[in-house]
Amino acid sequence: MSNINTERWNQNSLVMQESWLARGHRHRIVALSRLYALLPDRQAAILDVGCGSGFFLREFYAKGYRRLHAIEPDVALIANIPEGIAQVRNDRMESMGFADATFDALFVYGVLHHLKGVAAYAAACQELDRVLKPGGRIFIMEPGRLWMLRMVELATRMLGPISPPLRALREAFEEERVDQEFFIRNHVVIRDRLMDRRYQVDVDKYFLYSWVFTAQKRYE
Repeated sequence: MSNINTERWNQNSLVMQESWLARGHRHRIVALSRLYALLPDRQAAILDVGCGSGFFLREFYAKGYRRLHAIEPDVALIANIPEGIAQVRNDRMESMGFADATFDALFVYGVLHHLKGVAAYAAACQELDRVLKPGGRIFIMEPGRLWMLRMVELATRMLGPISPPLRALREAFEEERVDQEFFIRNHVVIRDRLMDRRYQVDVDKYFLYSWVFTAQKRYE
């Protein structure tokens, strides 16, 4: 059990997820991912990889999904997740303690860019592929546009003094700047690794500074 984030980062993540702006952005990119259309079976086994305080677990549970699982490396964030909506483990994506081909879907929101380097991205893809069933889908939402990230950063600096959510976002950007910029410049590695494993792409697009990628693992 561990706390890997700074206390400030965790506090800011809670502030942001309660803001109407952040909630609107998250709902929009999930809609762009086509998750609900591509996962009509509410009994599908879903793994939320790096679930944070459980924002999306709450959303999925409210939509009727009942086989929800999650991993999160920071126990302080896990403490905010309501009991009974998901099976949550204190674990990391690089070495998940699940059997091969366990899940029908993997949901990865804002997690991959925290990894350190291209080799770590490739290793994460291998582990994600391992726990996903043939025919299952992976839904990825990560930073993807550097120029738009710069615009959002500028807006948060200007409006942060009068907006707690934008101030929280600005501070989160400050802590993640190096990792986000590196990921944005190298996120094609994720796409290429999955394509090498013969994934069929459903969605590959950008919205504001986010990259939205959905793909299906081919049946063996």
